[in-house]
Amino acid sequence: MSFKGRMAVYLAIAGLFAALLTGLIVQSVHIHTLEQRAQLHVVGTYVTGTVLNGDGTYLVFESDGGCAQYKPFGTVDRGTYQQDGVQICMNFAGRPMYAVWADGQLYVFSAQDDEIRVFEKQSDIPTYINVQE
Repeated sequence: MSFKGRMAVYLAIAGLFAALLTGLIVQSVHIHTLEQRAQLHVVGTYVTGTVLNGDGTYLVFESDGGCAQYKPFGTVDRGTYQQDGVQICMNFAGRPMYAVWADGQLYVFSAQDDEIRVFEKQSDIPTYINVQE
């Protein structure tokens, strides 16, 4: 094989290696970005329904693992929660509730209610509005 032929083979191998390395770097960055998106900063206040007329419900997550749910001018039902990525398991006095973060909303299910309620994040700060302690 001539010098030009060998050089062409070496350049082709180097080009394939560079393309493979570039593909690995792009995939690594993409996976890291997806992992960051999957992490939910759950601490804060969420609301569902119409709170202006008293039909809404608030769901509050504290940074210490405590959570609460309440209706305006009602009593606060306190509990605890554990988060695993976009999944949240809550426990209110032996009544479990489960939540999943998707599409910018928190989907909450309770076996007692037999329904899924959709909450939207209102604030990154745990807030208690018009409640009785």
